[in-house]
Amino acid sequence: MCVLASALLVVFISCTKDETPAPVPEVCDVKGIYTGNGTDRFNTLIPMTYKFLENNYVVASGELTDEDNAFGGYRNTCDSIVWNAHNNINNHKYLYKGALSNNRTKLTGTYQDLDNPIDIGTLDLTKQ
Repeated sequence: MCVLASALLVVFISCTKDETPAPVPEVCDVKGIYTGNGTDRFNTLIPMTYKFLENNYVVASGELTDEDNAFGGYRNTCDSIVWNAHNNINNHKYLYKGALSNNRTKLTGTYQDLDNPIDIGTLDLTKQ
């Protein structure tokens, strides 16, 4: 019986894990309204407004005063934002990838229409 108890004690002691958890990227608050212009693949200027809201929800319109016509979700770190949006006008889904300036007042990046992958463009937005 003593041998069995000693063997169990050795098993319990030798089974401890010493793993370091993977680092989690720092997340900064990017909530707010970003407006500016985008360009499509034909280099046409397109007004863009994105409202990054609570719970990683985003809505969009052309001009700031326009009714929202797209919605989706976003994730971010302190230096970038990635978001998806469904456009209610053409019923297409878009993927956006943007880099934030150090003070998080400028957002520059790219977008792609996931339903028409050759439809790509750039965006240059400023936080209001």
